[in-house]
Amino acid sequence: MRALLNKPYPYLHSFKRNILGAVLIGLFVVVVSTLLIDGQVLKGYMGISRTTLGLLYGFNTFLGTLLVLEWFPKVGITEKNKDEWTIGKESLLIFFLLTVITLLNYGVSFLFSSKPSVLLSVNYIAKIFFWVIVVGSAPTFSIAIWVNYKMFLKKNLLEVKAYNEKLNEIIKKELEMEEKKMTVEEKVTLFSTGETNSILTVSVHTILFIQAEENCIEVYLMEGDKPVKKQLCQSLNEIEEQLASYQFIVKTHNSFLVNIRRISFTEGNARNYRLFFEGITHSVPVSRSEFKAFRAIFQEEMANSSEEAEV
Repeated sequence: MRALLNKPYPYLHSFKRNILGAVLIGLFVVVVSTLLIDGQVLKGYMGISRTTLGLLYGFNTFLGTLLVLEWFPKVGITEKNKDEWTIGKESLLIFFLLTVITLLNYGVSFLFSSKPSVLLSVNYIAKIFFWVIVVGSAPTFSIAIWVNYKMFLKKNLLEVKAYNEKLNEIIKKELEMEEKKMTVEEKVTLFSTGETNSILTVSVHTILFIQAEENCIEVYLMEGDKPVKKQLCQSLNEIEEQLASYQFIVKTHNSFLVNIRRISFTEGNARNYRLFFEGITHSVPVSRSEFKAFRAIFQEEMANSSEEAEV
């Protein structure tokens, strides 16, 4: 169970998604409340009709959903947490949402009750929390998953598939062209700032990606047809400045710079996007904060590569 809860999950909370989720959950509450509220209990304790109470519950649910999904993340969830979002964190957010909905609708019941003292009983409060949190969790999770899939995951998976198909079409031609570009002017010398004073001179086109590792960096590059790893005591920011003139070397994460011309294929979606390189067993992440810029450069580079490959 712990392994499942710790699995990465894309943070997909946008205004459009939150509005749609709030409307669907609100409508669900209206229907369920109208159908299931006990008429006898309503006559004995409430001064309004079943339909009116159902509509109030639904509107309250709509407002509570927007409050939790739209406003709360802006003040209570950091960008780092969004980048490291998991199934467990998504579940906690939904349970928090259900708790807020419970409290808001309990307040409506208390406000319109002709016998408020009955609503203060432990039995009534427990029953309210049971119906909203325990019974309501399944449909709420289902709505959230459906909205995520329909609005984001399906779209992103199709985009990733299109990227990979295009990569497969141009990668062979691209690598042939890059071999011809590896002139002296295309070489870059990376200096170590540590005690070893190491110097690494490579063709920038052979670089796969660069990873920050504690106080050093690891440069992954191709030597012939095999990937190798070189280590230098230099910060990633210093390397990024040194390679700033090469548009195809892009920062994807606080710990990674990648050569987008060397990407073999990609996986994931906008909030859990990963890059793969020839001969490297592990993937390189694209953080949520860097995804938009990476995607724009990646698409432009792919378009340029396609045009060159057709010439």
